Amino acid sequence: QFHKTLIPRLPLEVPRLRLFYEQKANLSLEQVGNLQRAGCMTIQPGIEALQSDILGLINKGVSPRQNLALLRYARIVGLQLKWNLLWGFPKDLLQSYLETETLLPLLHHLPPPQALAHMHLDRFSPYVDNPEQYGISNLRPFPGYGEVFPPEADLDRLAYHFEASYPSGSEEAPEVMVRLLDKVWRWRRAWEQHAPALELRRIGVGSFVLMDTRGLGQNPCFYLNQSQAEAVLVGGPLGQAKANKWAIRNRFAVELDGWCVPLATSTYELLAEFEGQALVKSMAISSTP
Repeated sequence: QFHKTLIPRLPLEVPRLRLFYEQKANLSLEQVGNLQRAGCMTIQPGIEALQSDILGLINKGVSPRQNLALLRYARIVGLQLKWNLLWGFPKDLLQSYLETETLLPLLHHLPPPQALAHMHLDRFSPYVDNPEQYGISNLRPFPGYGEVFPPEADLDRLAYHFEASYPSGSEEAPEVMVRLLDKVWRWRRAWEQHAPALELRRIGVGSFVLMDTRGLGQNPCFYLNQSQAEAVLVGGPLGQAKANKWAIRNRFAVELDGWCVPLATSTYELLAEFEGQALVKSMAISSTP
């Protein structure tokens, strides 16, 4: 409830506050805006992956749509993000990382991860508490503990970090992970050097321009109508509107889990207006007998 009770009061009662917050990634545009206004300059969201099968595998409780939305919202309000892409999960599939590799070049206008990092087996995690459930065997303390504690120490009780054996598609394809790491660093360099844009602006009633400087080899300026603007800002179920497939085809959105997931940014006010209109439409559709 702190988004409703605490955050809106901070800029009024504790002005000039500067906060760092660890935060789940399922945030709305309004919540991200409120965090920024409250003095949260940086948050660390638990994004970890951009594919639903990996997020489901680790019981993350968020969808790829929510993760990508947070990246867009943060760019719009100027909120800094500290997040990582993780790999090496028990029972993960190589295909998930191949799909991520294809996705990353489309995201250079959004805040990049700090690193591509191997996941840790840590005490108190489900992997350590219930290893058999995840196909994990030979769970053992990280070797460094043996160099620190005396020989008689019970390392199984002392250790926080562990190693183990388990099936993993990413572990078995190091060449793919090297390529993915290169894509992450290309994203970071693009962001640090010139922060590309994929930004929608209104130029008239029902008329918009989309500026695309991601360097994908296509026209950097597109003129859009209302339905196209909705697709690149809000998206929705893939078959809900013709413009959704158009947006995906032009790489202004991506298809994930049967949805058109938008990638473009805009002003806070314009996106709030479009999301509000989309909510009204969805409520009308759901209430139609």
